[in-house]
Amino acid sequence: MRRFQLPSNCNIKADAKHIAGLFISNQFNPGMPEYQRYHALSEWVPEEGNLYNFLQWGVQGSPGPGHDFCRITCAGFFSQGMYYPELRDLEQLNKGNIEFKRCQETLPNGQKCQTDFEGDKCPQCQNAFNDTQSQRIEKSILYVPRVYHYIERQKCKVCDDDNYFPVNLWICPQCQSRNISQITEREKANCCKDCKNYFPSELKICPECGSGEFSEIKERKKCRCGDCGHEFPINQRTCPLCGSHDISQRTTSLLNYIGGIP
Repeated sequence: MRRFQLPSNCNIKADAKHIAGLFISNQFNPGMPEYQRYHALSEWVPEEGNLYNFLQWGVQGSPGPGHDFCRITCAGFFSQGMYYPELRDLEQLNKGNIEFKRCQETLPNGQKCQTDFEGDKCPQCQNAFNDTQSQRIEKSILYVPRVYHYIERQKCKVCDDDNYFPVNLWICPQCQSRNISQITEREKANCCKDCKNYFPSELKICPECGSGEFSEIKERKKCRCGDCGHEFPINQRTCPLCGSHDISQRTTSLLNYIGGIP
């Protein structure tokens, strides 16, 4: 866990007492998540395993379905444990959607790299991240809040596992240039509230999505390519990886590491 620091000994002792009290007093009821069974001493069955393992799973997280009683807790289940809320309340640890890059450069053996990483360079093949070859993806994992911040991303709905790219990235659909400027023209039109498509003011239904919800505008913003001069709607986005225009209209907030990768 990058930059994770243990709480002070005083806090650890206080947390241990608090968790022990909850472990003794908690009751597991039907309808509760199965992992909470390990949060109640009354659910321990001696014939199925020793108390130490049961307590370990309660504090560190349940072992997951189909577990072997001799195995320790899987790291991915830590957020289901009783200690996780204590660390979260102290702002030491949290769970969220982190942006990773998935390298898809070709290795000397002809295979795709497929390494997931943070930063600008793949640690496996040492290639710089290229958004026309590799993906930005999201992973729901534990992180240290003080060293991450949220950024907004657009999401391609065509790429496998989705592909995310910066909200301030426009690509010319005609020549694929990224030398794009925004211009404003005075024009009476309607703007669909659902898909953000512009259409003539005499129409009362969006020809793109069929919605009847729209707002009237007196000026319209659009993009102009600085290389070929092609103009296109400002809401027309292009995935840098697959070239698709099927982009989610809503942006996605992903966590990024602050200050580069140590």
